[in-house]
Amino acid sequence: HRDEAVGERGAHRGLDLVHRQGRVEHHEARGLGLERRQPPLELGPAGRARRVGDVDGAAVGEPHLRSVQAREARRSELVEDYVELIDDLIAKSVAEGCDRVLYLAAGLDTRPYRLELPETLEWIEADLPAMTAEKEASMAGETPRCRLVRKAVDLADPKARKQFLDEATDGAAKTVVITEGLLIYLDEADVRAIAADLATAGIHWWILD
Repeated sequence: HRDEAVGERGAHRGLDLVHRQGRVEHHEARGLGLERRQPPLELGPAGRARRVGDVDGAAVGEPHLRSVQAREARRSELVEDYVELIDDLIAKSVAEGCDRVLYLAAGLDTRPYRLELPETLEWIEADLPAMTAEKEASMAGETPRCRLVRKAVDLADPKARKQFLDEATDGAAKTVVITEGLLIYLDEADVRAIAADLATAGIHWWILD
Protein backbone atom coordinates (compact mmCIF):
# COMPACT_ATOMS: atom_id res chain seq x y z
CA HIS A 1 0.00 0.00 0.00
CA ARG A 2 1.10 3.55 -0.58
CA ASP A 3 1.97 5.50 2.56
CA GLU A 4 1.38 2.41 4.64
CA ALA A 5 2.87 1.17 7.83
CA VAL A 6 2.78 -2.59 8.21
CA GLY A 7 3.21 -4.43 11.46
CA GLU A 8 2.74 -3.49 15.05
CA ARG A 9 2.56 0.21 15.68
CA GLY A 10 2.68 1.12 19.38
CA ALA A 11 -0.59 2.65 20.45
CA HIS A 12 -2.53 0.82 17.76
CA ARG A 13 -1.36 -2.51 19.18
CA GLY A 14 -0.93 -4.67 16.10
CA LEU A 15 -3.07 -2.75 13.63
CA ASP A 16 -1.64 -2.67 10.12
CA LEU A 17 -2.24 0.95 9.25
CA VAL A 18 -2.84 2.28 5.78
CA HIS A 19 -2.53 6.04 6.13
CA ARG A 20 -2.88 8.81 3.59
CA GLN A 21 -3.11 12.44 4.67
CA GLY A 22 -6.18 14.07 3.13
CA ARG A 23 -4.81 17.22 1.54
CA VAL A 24 -7.64 17.76 -0.92
CA GLU A 25 -11.07 19.21 -0.39
CA HIS A 26 -13.18 16.17 0.37
CA HIS A 27 -16.78 17.26 0.78
CA GLU A 28 -18.90 15.13 3.09
CA ALA A 29 -22.56 15.20 4.01
CA ARG A 30 -22.65 15.28 7.80
CA GLY A 31 -19.30 13.51 7.91
CA LEU A 32 -20.81 10.34 6.53
CA GLY A 33 -18.33 9.66 3.75
CA LEU A 34 -20.41 10.99 0.86
CA GLU A 35 -17.98 12.08 -1.86
CA ARG A 36 -19.33 15.19 -3.54
CA ARG A 37 -17.82 17.43 -6.17
CA GLN A 38 -18.55 21.10 -6.63
CA PRO A 39 -20.80 21.73 -9.66
CA PRO A 40 -18.99 23.24 -12.66
CA LEU A 41 -18.91 26.96 -13.31
CA GLU A 42 -20.63 28.42 -16.33
CA LEU A 43 -20.61 31.92 -17.79
CA GLY A 44 -24.02 33.56 -17.66
CA PRO A 45 -25.34 36.80 -19.17
CA ALA A 46 -23.22 39.94 -18.77
CA GLY A 47 -20.15 37.95 -17.77
CA ARG A 48 -21.65 36.71 -14.52
CA ALA A 49 -20.08 33.50 -13.27
CA ARG A 50 -22.31 31.11 -11.42
CA ARG A 51 -22.34 27.48 -10.37
CA VAL A 52 -24.73 25.26 -12.23
CA GLY A 53 -27.88 25.33 -10.14
CA ASP A 54 -27.20 28.73 -8.55
CA VAL A 55 -29.61 31.58 -9.18
CA ASP A 56 -27.16 34.45 -9.11
CA GLY A 57 -23.42 34.94 -9.32
CA ALA A 58 -20.83 37.64 -9.02
CA ALA A 59 -19.84 39.61 -12.10
CA VAL A 60 -16.27 38.70 -13.07
CA GLY A 61 -13.93 39.26 -15.99
CA GLU A 62 -12.87 36.48 -18.32
CA PRO A 63 -9.27 36.22 -16.95
CA HIS A 64 -10.58 35.72 -13.44
CA LEU A 65 -13.17 33.23 -14.70
CA ARG A 66 -10.47 31.20 -16.44
CA SER A 67 -8.45 31.18 -13.22
CA VAL A 68 -11.44 29.95 -11.23
CA GLN A 69 -12.19 27.28 -13.82
CA ALA A 70 -8.57 26.09 -13.70
CA ARG A 71 -8.75 25.75 -9.92
CA GLU A 72 -12.02 23.85 -10.23
CA ALA A 73 -10.47 21.48 -12.76
CA ARG A 74 -7.47 20.88 -10.48
CA ARG A 75 -9.73 20.29 -7.49
CA SER A 76 -11.72 17.76 -9.51
CA GLU A 77 -8.51 15.95 -10.46
CA LEU A 78 -7.40 15.83 -6.82
CA VAL A 79 -10.72 14.38 -5.71
CA GLU A 80 -10.48 11.74 -8.44
CA ASP A 81 -6.94 10.88 -7.31
CA TYR A 82 -8.11 10.68 -3.69
CA VAL A 83 -10.98 8.32 -4.51
CA GLU A 84 -8.76 6.22 -6.77
CA LEU A 85 -6.16 5.89 -4.00
CA ILE A 86 -8.70 4.39 -1.60
CA ASP A 87 -10.02 2.13 -4.36
CA ASP A 88 -6.46 0.90 -4.92
CA LEU A 89 -5.90 0.27 -1.20
CA ILE A 90 -9.07 -1.81 -1.05
CA ALA A 91 -8.00 -3.81 -4.11
CA LYS A 92 -4.54 -4.37 -2.59
CA SER A 93 -6.08 -5.60 0.66
CA VAL A 94 -8.35 -8.02 -1.20
CA ALA A 95 -5.38 -9.29 -3.21
CA GLU A 96 -3.54 -9.95 0.04
CA GLY A 97 -6.33 -12.08 1.48
CA CYS A 98 -8.90 -9.68 2.88
CA ASP A 99 -12.21 -11.51 3.18
CA ARG A 100 -14.26 -8.83 4.96
CA VAL A 101 -14.60 -5.05 4.64
CA LEU A 102 -16.10 -2.88 7.37
CA TYR A 103 -17.01 0.63 6.26
CA LEU A 104 -17.77 2.83 9.26
CA ALA A 105 -20.04 5.81 8.52
CA ALA A 106 -20.41 4.65 4.91
CA GLY A 107 -22.86 7.35 3.88
CA LEU A 108 -23.80 7.03 0.20
CA ASP A 109 -20.58 5.38 -0.90
CA THR A 110 -21.11 3.01 -3.84
CA ARG A 111 -17.87 1.01 -3.94
CA PRO A 112 -19.60 -2.38 -3.42
CA TYR A 113 -21.47 -1.69 -6.67
CA ARG A 114 -18.73 -0.22 -8.87
CA LEU A 115 -15.49 -1.96 -7.84
CA GLU A 116 -14.36 -5.31 -9.23
CA LEU A 117 -14.73 -7.45 -6.10
CA PRO A 118 -14.89 -11.20 -5.39
CA GLU A 119 -18.46 -12.43 -5.01
CA THR A 120 -17.42 -14.12 -1.76
CA LEU A 121 -16.13 -10.90 -0.19
CA GLU A 122 -18.24 -9.75 2.75
CA TRP A 123 -18.78 -5.98 2.87
CA ILE A 124 -20.48 -4.56 5.96
CA GLU A 125 -21.56 -0.92 6.13
CA ALA A 126 -22.38 0.80 9.40
CA ASP A 127 -24.15 4.12 9.75
CA LEU A 128 -26.92 5.93 11.61
CA PRO A 129 -30.44 4.54 11.11
CA ALA A 130 -31.65 7.49 9.01
CA MET A 131 -28.68 7.30 6.64
CA THR A 132 -28.95 3.52 6.40
CA ALA A 133 -32.63 3.81 5.45
CA GLU A 134 -31.83 6.49 2.85
CA LYS A 135 -29.10 4.31 1.37
CA GLU A 136 -31.41 1.30 1.18
CA ALA A 137 -34.00 3.37 -0.67
CA SER A 138 -31.54 5.02 -3.06
CA MET A 139 -29.85 1.72 -4.00
CA ALA A 140 -33.02 -0.35 -4.29
CA GLY A 141 -32.88 -2.43 -7.45
CA GLU A 142 -29.09 -2.21 -7.75
CA THR A 143 -26.97 -5.35 -7.37
CA PRO A 144 -23.70 -5.23 -5.42
CA ARG A 145 -20.70 -7.19 -6.67
CA CYS A 146 -20.05 -8.80 -3.29
CA ARG A 147 -21.98 -9.91 -0.20
CA LEU A 148 -23.21 -6.57 1.11
CA VAL A 149 -24.84 -6.03 4.51
CA ARG A 150 -25.91 -2.74 6.10
CA LYS A 151 -26.13 -2.21 9.84
CA ALA A 152 -27.84 0.72 11.56
CA VAL A 153 -25.65 1.66 14.50
CA ASP A 154 -24.63 4.80 16.37
CA LEU A 155 -20.85 4.60 16.13
CA ALA A 156 -20.53 7.46 18.63
CA ASP A 157 -21.90 5.15 21.32
CA PRO A 158 -18.87 3.20 22.65
CA LYS A 159 -20.95 0.22 23.77
CA ALA A 160 -22.84 -0.01 20.46
CA ARG A 161 -19.62 0.42 18.49
CA LYS A 162 -17.82 -2.34 20.36
CA GLN A 163 -20.77 -4.71 19.98
CA PHE A 164 -20.91 -4.00 16.25
CA LEU A 165 -17.18 -4.60 15.79
CA ASP A 166 -17.28 -7.83 17.78
CA GLU A 167 -20.13 -9.17 15.65
CA ALA A 168 -18.86 -7.81 12.34
CA THR A 169 -15.38 -9.32 12.69
CA ASP A 170 -16.49 -12.70 14.00
CA GLY A 171 -15.27 -15.48 11.73
CA ALA A 172 -13.25 -13.24 9.39
CA ALA A 173 -9.66 -14.16 8.53
CA LYS A 174 -8.47 -10.70 7.46
CA THR A 175 -10.61 -7.61 7.91
CA VAL A 176 -10.02 -4.13 6.52
CA VAL A 177 -11.79 -1.16 8.11
CA ILE A 178 -12.51 2.05 6.21
CA THR A 179 -13.20 5.32 8.05
CA GLU A 180 -13.08 7.68 5.07
CA GLY A 181 -14.41 11.14 5.92
CA LEU A 182 -15.12 10.27 9.54
CA LEU A 183 -12.16 10.96 11.82
CA ILE A 184 -11.76 14.62 10.82
CA TYR A 185 -15.06 15.31 12.59
CA LEU A 186 -13.99 13.70 15.87
CA ASP A 187 -11.83 14.92 18.70
CA GLU A 188 -8.61 13.15 19.64
CA ALA A 189 -10.14 11.16 22.51
CA ASP A 190 -12.80 9.67 20.21
CA VAL A 191 -10.24 8.78 17.55
CA ARG A 192 -8.08 7.04 20.16
CA ALA A 193 -11.13 5.16 21.43
CA ILE A 194 -11.97 3.95 17.92
CA ALA A 195 -8.34 2.90 17.35
CA ALA A 196 -8.38 0.92 20.60
CA ASP A 197 -11.65 -0.79 19.64
CA LEU A 198 -10.24 -1.74 16.23
CA ALA A 199 -7.12 -3.16 17.83
CA THR A 200 -9.19 -5.22 20.26
CA ALA A 201 -11.34 -6.51 17.40
CA GLY A 202 -8.25 -7.81 15.59
CA ILE A 203 -8.50 -5.63 12.48
CA HIS A 204 -5.82 -6.43 9.90
CA TRP A 205 -5.84 -3.15 7.93
CA TRP A 206 -7.25 0.33 8.57
CA ILE A 207 -7.78 2.77 5.69
CA LEU A 208 -8.27 6.33 6.92
CA ASP A 209 -7.86 9.94 5.89
